Amino acid sequence: MIRLTVQTGPETGLTLESDKGSVSLGKAPSNHLVLTDRYVSRYHGQILWDGIRYVYIDLHSSNGSALRRGGRVMPVDLEQNFQIRLENGDFILLGDRENPTVVCVEWTPPREADKGAPFADAEEPAIEVRDRTDVSAWKTIEGALSADARAVTGLYRLGRILTDLKEGASPDSLFEALAEALFDTFPSATHVMVAEASQTESGSSDRAAVRLKMQRCRNGTAGSADEEILFSRSLIRKALCERRGFLFSACGGGALAGGASAEPESVARAHISSSLLVPFGLDEDKKLVLQVDNRSGDGQFTLRDLEILTVYSVHASQIENLYRRLNALADDKRALKAENVRLQLQIRTPTAKPEEIVGVSRAMQTLFGLLERVADLPTTVLIEGETGTGKELVARALHYNSRFRKGPFVAVNCAALPETLLESELFGHRKGAFTGAQEDKRGLFELADGGTLFLDELGEMAHSTQTRLLRVLEDGVFRRLGEERERRVSVRVIGATNKHLKEEVANGRFRQDLYYRLSSLLLSIPPLRARREDIPPLCSHLTRKISEKLGIPSGGLTREALEALERYDFPGNVRELENILEGAIAQAGGRPLRVEDLPVHLRLSAVEPSELRAAVPTSWEELKEMKEALWLDLEKRFVAHWLEKSKGVVTAAAKGAGVKRSQFHQLIAKTGLDPDRFR
Repeated sequence: MIRLTVQTGPETGLTLESDKGSVSLGKAPSNHLVLTDRYVSRYHGQILWDGIRYVYIDLHSSNGSALRRGGRVMPVDLEQNFQIRLENGDFILLGDRENPTVVCVEWTPPREADKGAPFADAEEPAIEVRDRTDVSAWKTIEGALSADARAVTGLYRLGRILTDLKEGASPDSLFEALAEALFDTFPSATHVMVAEASQTESGSSDRAAVRLKMQRCRNGTAGSADEEILFSRSLIRKALCERRGFLFSACGGGALAGGASAEPESVARAHISSSLLVPFGLDEDKKLVLQVDNRSGDGQFTLRDLEILTVYSVHASQIENLYRRLNALADDKRALKAENVRLQLQIRTPTAKPEEIVGVSRAMQTLFGLLERVADLPTTVLIEGETGTGKELVARALHYNSRFRKGPFVAVNCAALPETLLESELFGHRKGAFTGAQEDKRGLFELADGGTLFLDELGEMAHSTQTRLLRVLEDGVFRRLGEERERRVSVRVIGATNKHLKEEVANGRFRQDLYYRLSSLLLSIPPLRARREDIPPLCSHLTRKISEKLGIPSGGLTREALEALERYDFPGNVRELENILEGAIAQAGGRPLRVEDLPVHLRLSAVEPSELRAAVPTSWEELKEMKEALWLDLEKRFVAHWLEKSKGVVTAAAKGAGVKRSQFHQLIAKTGLDPDRFR
């Protein structure tokens, strides 16, 4: 016995007592407890006896349900699988959250005779599915829900599917769980299928293209190909044309509920003795049909089974819709993250144009002419130059003055990332590919698709990564880490290095085939000491740029300051010049830069060592700078000596000097000497 008393709303004071194992609540007249509150859905909820106690199930109502127990309010939502067990004295809250309709529940266990089929005497409902959310199409949904105790078990299974869905279930696992629930619910079922039909251009369902989206056998699992399980397209098309579920029985010449007949060939070929089919899905282009077959000949389905399958189809369609929405949200999230990464990579450095690369020297004019000729070619480019010469600026000029400018410009420093992380950054990875791979990740090649990928410090790349890079450059295809699927991209690759890659190839540290592939177009940026005539225009350009950045008026440079800069070798090239000018402008505060504003080591670099040794420092800071200048002079003469002896071969020079090759390279960079000058 269950007693429902309406506490608030238009029906306040209304009481319903029932011995049935199922009670429905909602606005529709067919409900046991009819509630006219405008916020209550037509079929809002269902109270079912599960063999131990009553359970309240929210039938995916528009405004939801909640349960008040003592001072605690619990929503009946996805977290609860849209169902909750009832205790005596609970209050069900329906509709509007601020002003709900409240129903008090008091109960004792129902009589045994009423637990199994509480609507045994009810009129058989006419089952017609117009729309997957049009629950009003059933005369008595409560009859379908409680027609068999197995239906209750099925509803719990669907609740578990929803729980799995929250945790990221795949379509295969969703259909697998649905098939298991249907096999448990229908003991005589041998096959479960979900068919997908695509509408023709004329919109006719009787000619729709049909394929099996899911197919399962009771004693095994079939794949996704249509040929693996024979099926009758005529039955599926009938369900689509009539937009209603129906029961087919081979007894009596293949008659269908409703008086039609099926094409005997397809039914006989599939050995279908009895079949239940219910269409569902809102998509205008694609419709789904849920089908349960008996192909053993020893069991026939009934109209009551059709009612139960109709309930399954409605809930299954809602689960599938929720799955699609969650997937769409996940895709949107991944797309937004990728776009955010792409934009951050793109705005790291301002857009570069050839006119923003300053230089009047013959070497730079030659470079400008080459940039203009090759910018629009899809050829892979290798840029060589010392640290600070502006390799990325040249790469951006190539990108933004080419046909690739509409795509992204993505830059990565290969030396800044360890080997495993660099591979993941470049090629992406699949969820679970390695420890810490919590989700699928797109690599920089995918982010740069249609644009340019700039690989700075390319000479630091590990051999395994070089091999994968060569494959992309040759074929345009790659695989994410942990993935079998090949992906294709259209990306222009620009590499840059401050090393002599020919020497790296000779020493086995860089792949020869990759070097040849990269160096099909080689651009060399000369160091600043080799083009001292560029220092005055660079100073003019950089002082304006720095003044705008700092908000300090530019007073220019005195002749003495400019001459001191022109005498300096700039081992750090243009980057070092920019840093020196920034510090001097900040110190000058708007007046013209004087020699005194420049760093001591730069001023002392123009002084002859003999004069420097005779000079007397007047401050601690000047003493330190003089020591550094003298030490730099010694290092410079040391490096020059060994480069001259080895005829410019760095490896031989390092070996003769008794230092590691990497240390000798650091000395070369520090002193600003060019090994090519000694060859």
